[in-house]
Amino acid sequence: LGPGVAPQRRMTARLCLVSDRRRLAAAVGRPTGEGPALLVTLAAAAAAAGVDLVQVREPDLAARELVALVRAVVAATRGQACRVVVNDR
Repeated sequence: LGPGVAPQRRMTARLCLVSDRRRLAAAVGRPTGEGPALLVTLAAAAAAAGVDLVQVREPDLAARELVALVRAVVAATRGQACRVVVNDR
């Protein structure tokens, strides 16, 4: 490249799944208590389909429950080109 010529940047699409276990359970007509398991299943399917990022955003969970959910999501997405991030509370 010569002076004054900007290099082209490669654009990549970013797909992000933001969690809401209660809304997910309601959307499929299941009890709220099944939300975490449904979320783990959805995260695995999303990662396999090419989602780049799973954002675990469950501010109402107790710390122990949140840790368990995040561990399950990480395990479910392992081996895929997907990152898992967790919202701070």
